[in-house]
Amino acid sequence: MYTDDDHDDLLRRIRNQEDSNQAIMESWEVQRLDELSALVAGLAGRDDIKLQFGSRWAWSATQKTVLLPKEDLHDLHRCRAIASHEVGHVLFTRHMSQLNIAAEFKHIPQIFLHTMHNVYEDPRIEVAVGKIYPGAEHWLRELHQIEETEAEGEALKDAPIPAAMQFFFAHIREYHRDWKPLSDTEIDPVLLPMLEETRADRIAMSEMLPECIREEGEDLDAACISEVDIRYREATSNSALLGSVEQKKKLSQARMMSLMEGKTREYAFALYELDALRIEMAMQDMDSADRLDPYKVFQKAFGSPMDVDPTLLEGQQAGHKAQEMLREWYERQRVVHGVSTESDFRNAKCKKTDERNGRRRRRGRRGDSESDQTQSLLRTYDEMRQKVADQIQKMTQELQNVLRPTKAAKWKDGYSSGSKVNLRRMLQREARNQGDLDFWQRKTEVSKRDVAATLLIDLSGSMQGKKSEAALQGAILFWESLHALGISASISGFKRTRIPILGFGDAIVQSNRKKIANMLNLVGSVNHDADAVQSAFEELIRQPVDQHVLIVISDGQPVGENAEQRLLQTIEQVQKRVHLVGLGLGEDTRHVEQFYPHAKGEIPVFELARQIGSVMQKVLRRY
Repeated sequence: MYTDDDHDDLLRRIRNQEDSNQAIMESWEVQRLDELSALVAGLAGRDDIKLQFGSRWAWSATQKTVLLPKEDLHDLHRCRAIASHEVGHVLFTRHMSQLNIAAEFKHIPQIFLHTMHNVYEDPRIEVAVGKIYPGAEHWLRELHQIEETEAEGEALKDAPIPAAMQFFFAHIREYHRDWKPLSDTEIDPVLLPMLEETRADRIAMSEMLPECIREEGEDLDAACISEVDIRYREATSNSALLGSVEQKKKLSQARMMSLMEGKTREYAFALYELDALRIEMAMQDMDSADRLDPYKVFQKAFGSPMDVDPTLLEGQQAGHKAQEMLREWYERQRVVHGVSTESDFRNAKCKKTDERNGRRRRRGRRGDSESDQTQSLLRTYDEMRQKVADQIQKMTQELQNVLRPTKAAKWKDGYSSGSKVNLRRMLQREARNQGDLDFWQRKTEVSKRDVAATLLIDLSGSMQGKKSEAALQGAILFWESLHALGISASISGFKRTRIPILGFGDAIVQSNRKKIANMLNLVGSVNHDADAVQSAFEELIRQPVDQHVLIVISDGQPVGENAEQRLLQTIEQVQKRVHLVGLGLGEDTRHVEQFYPHAKGEIPVFELARQIGSVMQKVLRRY
């Protein structure tokens, strides 16, 4: 007979096993960190640069420390490439007061200046660290080639991002391609002459290293006083008292910044002003509710290449709301684009020790209050989302292009306000002495393709561990990306029956984030695929849209009497009315290719989220 004592003993053994597994994982993480620390010491030629765990990659020259996220440890090739990049910052980047900004540009926010500085600093520090350790140059080139491959076919001009950011990204792409110019199919043609005029300066910035400084002795002191000290907020930095090695690092940084203060900065500032004006104009032509949605505003403002010469807007300035919205956009991008300041470094530091985190995990297993459980689920959601944050942005942009209407919007007459004037109608009103103001025009809205999609996830016992975490990341990517595009989406799990998790139209709020994160606690039992597919299909097909997409994630054969035959029969009926896709997660999952009309098996755990994004693009492009 099974007693309470038996139950308590079983729980103790489970906890001991979990603690043992956690200890093994933490031991592996520490060992890998030690290996990378030795690599950092070799790269830097010194042993005083520390490597610590943090919430993301970050660096601090003052603390001589590089932070790295634990989740990157599984990919040693990527890890050592990024580590060499961050070490380059610690060795060669010396943040001063950024740039000497004229009074008319004081309204441009610091985050934009930080972003601009970082964009032009990155190639310089990579060239520098490659000269110290040639192996780092190979690792970084390999990483950039992978990034270029992933970005293949992505035109910057089609991305709904500010023109100044396009200008910055174009610089980085040219650097990755050994300064080969971009074509007008890759970037807004308006930016091409700007890139051409600044290319020599941008290349010179990337090569402005300490070894380029020829001054020595008193000449070096004088150069630092006149070029370096002026960039510090303090009256003097006493740079003449520093050693010659540090003096040359600061002087090379100052001279790189001086190069930036020419045409490069002039164009960046002009584009920033233009971006703010485009936001202003977009907001003027939107409903008051839509003006509060930054995503909609940016889509409207930057959803197509520029149709105006930036030089014609000289002297104009956008309103406060547009300026604030643009500043907030750059603030949100600071982590994505690697902007690193001392405050960013402090925020990225791990706030709790592994021991304290271990106690929190064990406390959660023994049963916490409802509030603690809520916070635990929200933390889980945030951790999983952070791992796919860049993919969410990428998938949103790519699907936006897929869903973009093929018909152009038309101008419609008869409005008392708008963004364009019908001159003939206005003159007619004046000639007839009519006071009507209905000579304004607005663009008609062109509807996008109407789509609804369901993600159906296997939650059987074999999905324990890394598989369920991968499925959770994929669900977050699926939900947030489609929600941002206004696509109706739902998520369900399945074991013996289908388990609804999020319904069509559910908002991105805390209660729904908890529901998704709680999927990890639902894993167990066996999977009856046919019933779940049929149930999900019946709910999906009721959505009043033109196209329906059903994606099924599975890691094992269907279970039950005549399970395979029943699944084949269900799929035969379902695929006639929806776009049906099967994804096999992990090894020995080629079986999905036997069942589903569109399928891919044996997907590595770390690839699942990306495959979901790829599937959505392929399905929508095909139809």
